[in-house]
Amino acid sequence: MSTTTPTPPALNPDRLFEAMPTLFARKDLTREQARDIMEEIFAGKASGMQIAMFVTALRMKGEVTEELIGFVQAVRAHAAPVRAHVKVTQDMSDTGRESLAEPWNNDMLDTCGTGGDVSGTFNISTVVAFVVAAAGVRIAKHSNRSISSKCGSVDVIEAIGINVGLSPAAMSAAIDEVGISFLIAPSLHAAWKYAQPVRRDIKIRTVFNMLGPLCNPAGAASQLSGVYEPRMTGMHARVLAELGTRRAFVVHGLDGLDEITTTAETQIGEVNGKEVKEWRLKPEDYGIARTKMSDLLGGEIGENVAIIHAILNPGLDGEKGPKRDIVLLNAGAALAVAGRAPDINAGIALAAQTIDSGAAKKKLADYIAFTNRADIVAMK
Repeated sequence: MSTTTPTPPALNPDRLFEAMPTLFARKDLTREQARDIMEEIFAGKASGMQIAMFVTALRMKGEVTEELIGFVQAVRAHAAPVRAHVKVTQDMSDTGRESLAEPWNNDMLDTCGTGGDVSGTFNISTVVAFVVAAAGVRIAKHSNRSISSKCGSVDVIEAIGINVGLSPAAMSAAIDEVGISFLIAPSLHAAWKYAQPVRRDIKIRTVFNMLGPLCNPAGAASQLSGVYEPRMTGMHARVLAELGTRRAFVVHGLDGLDEITTTAETQIGEVNGKEVKEWRLKPEDYGIARTKMSDLLGGEIGENVAIIHAILNPGLDGEKGPKRDIVLLNAGAALAVAGRAPDINAGIALAAQTIDSGAAKKKLADYIAFTNRADIVAMK
């Protein structure tokens, strides 16, 4: 009997086309089918029209957990890794996630959201990232430029003076030395070049919008992740739990925000190991007054930069108020998820202390300086 290992079947270049009747019949794909289709897209074997037709049909049917798992597996396999150094105490190599580490500040957190809520708010999760990093949690924030909004996270941090052209090695070094790194998606996901023109042309929310928070290249073990539809909180939470995330809040404000909101309740899908539960958060339960959406709006890039400086600079006029409040609530939740605070209330108090002491402002200044150092810019 031969013991030769059988050769795996070659990728079917027509897999995307063959999936269309299934989607038109409103039937779900398996995770294997989804993974193969994304591999086909990343290999450049699908035209822009085929990709647009596929994601539109998938959107009309409604994406499901098994499909997302398959897509995410393909995206992660093609991403350039970001490897920060940790003191390993538990091996998680089989999950593709970061090894758990002690003390708590060796664990990494992502604050990436889907975007696509078209609300026009300022860059909330970007400010939260600096506050949480200044409180001692290592941040590996998956980030991109705006596709549908006026000002994405990469747009605003570039305008504030951060060099967004770092190599994966330099991004890793930033986590080690500064405790925060913005993981710029185009620099880490080269295979997305085949999908990006479609995203810009069709201008509707598709599975591509959903994937960013699920594909952190640093393997962050914890996440505060925003999504643009309430049905996605549980679905994203189940995907993260299946693929090895240790702890996460997947959030959707019932006013439409992909953040924990202060104008309404927030739907939350909570991951705790393999356990997933859903619940709703009321801002007033955490000492945060409800506000109006108009109080949270940003604007063009320059205006959003000014808002970030106003929140992070203690003593400036306009520092206190609804914009600071929503940052505190989200940062408090992030600190609880990361294990830096025992609960959200304690996290809010720590976040406020971090801003008022000037630590968050200093973290931003340190990151700007780091990304513009000659040796870091030259790092390959």
